[in-house]
Amino acid sequence: MVFNEEKSIQIVKPYLEELAKNYNGYVKENSPIVFGKMYNAFTDEYDLVLLVEGNFELGIRFSENENTIYYVANAYFTLFDSGKWRKVHKVIDSAILSEVNIKRTIQKFNETYHSKNF
Repeated sequence: MVFNEEKSIQIVKPYLEELAKNYNGYVKENSPIVFGKMYNAFTDEYDLVLLVEGNFELGIRFSENENTIYYVANAYFTLFDSGKWRKVHKVIDSAILSEVNIKRTIQKFNETYHSKNF
């Protein structure tokens, strides 16, 4: 199996687009989510990003190891705390790329977002 980023994006993107409809957001490909003070391509670049302005960014990054494609999902929630806006990072999931795992990741994200457990 040869790692194919485009195929990975095609598998996951419909799930993020469905979330985008629910939260009035949009999905971008190959997009940064800058969290720290300096941009770092290794940690700040994502293959897919669901962006809901003023609320959160959910980034998905793909990688491969031998014959398996993996992904990691990170969320960055925007909070108003003590009179200041701040961004909070939360690792949502990391798994082998499959439809079942993506659905689980989406559920984990929704549970985290609605419980405000970040």
